[in-house]
Amino acid sequence: MPTAREKMNDATPVPDTWCAHLESSGMRTDDDEKIHFGDPRAEIQSALSGTVEADLSWLAPIQVQGEDAETFLQGQFTCDVNSISVDGARFGAWCDLKGRVTTLVRLIRTADGFWMLVPQALKTNLLSRLRLAVMRSDVQITDASNNNVCVGIAGSNAHSLLEGSLGFAPREQDAAAASKGLVIDCLPDDHPRFILIGPSERMIELWLALAKHAQPAGHEAWDLLDVLSGIPWIRASTSGEFLPQMIGLKRLSAVSFTKGCYLGQEVVTRVEHIGKVKRRLHLLHAPTASTVEIGASIFSGSESEQAVGVIVGSARHPGGGWRMLAVLTDSALERGEFALGNEERSPVCVLEKNFYPPESAENV
Repeated sequence: MPTAREKMNDATPVPDTWCAHLESSGMRTDDDEKIHFGDPRAEIQSALSGTVEADLSWLAPIQVQGEDAETFLQGQFTCDVNSISVDGARFGAWCDLKGRVTTLVRLIRTADGFWMLVPQALKTNLLSRLRLAVMRSDVQITDASNNNVCVGIAGSNAHSLLEGSLGFAPREQDAAAASKGLVIDCLPDDHPRFILIGPSERMIELWLALAKHAQPAGHEAWDLLDVLSGIPWIRASTSGEFLPQMIGLKRLSAVSFTKGCYLGQEVVTRVEHIGKVKRRLHLLHAPTASTVEIGASIFSGSESEQAVGVIVGSARHPGGGWRMLAVLTDSALERGEFALGNEERSPVCVLEKNFYPPESAENV
């Protein structure tokens, strides 16, 4: 089994100083090669009821700067970039020509330009496409992941801890703050959550300071919070599968139907106004101990071979089993019987139908 450090380096270009710090802080992997800090169940429980700090090295921080940065990004992503003020943030998606989401990104605007957070596994393709589109625009796109890292802070005490440690922190959802080389982004979640971006040396100091009051947590703890808050991060196995409406991007203000053109915009807008989306995002539960993989199919029953859904996000729950975000067909939802495709064909229940319904059901 690879060590936690080997697993991180295989997946992401994480600074060596950051890897060494996490190892000295107790980072390790379990039998499923999930990164944690010694007690995965306690870490996941703390994510729900306490305060945690989590390594988010699976996210790549990218800087976009230049006089034309706003105009350039407005023409690339589904969200209304022009409406993001300085010290603001928004989710957005980059689509293909068919309007299918290839990656979800988090855009954060500071006085120096934009930060863009994207899953490391999808970074290379996105960067190559964006750089091709720059042409003669005054835009500089920099992969900052070799020197900078992302850390997540979540819990009822998260804001006060950040203010006490740094002297600043945004209060409102989709707000950001930047000072002395650090950027803090407040996520759109009723459970207070923040993403911090900064140089590895500075983040090590901050991690040690926060660890006195926050539980260090592995990736699964943060994954669970993403699932419960309906943030549908796209992975390699689900890239190019869904329209923005299918994965609840309207609720996140991550897609605009009044802005100008972007790749795939014609299809997305046509479906919104004159078409019909027949698949939607829902929150599910499966009482299984087996790992539930992102991209796996959901079937219409334990005996059926008919796939009626795809898992977009998954995480173990401290109460047992797994919580999942999945896109299901409307017709299958009416029948109401679901199962995983694992060996035991574990049953799946829908915790809430239309977990993230669109504002207008008439158009989707």
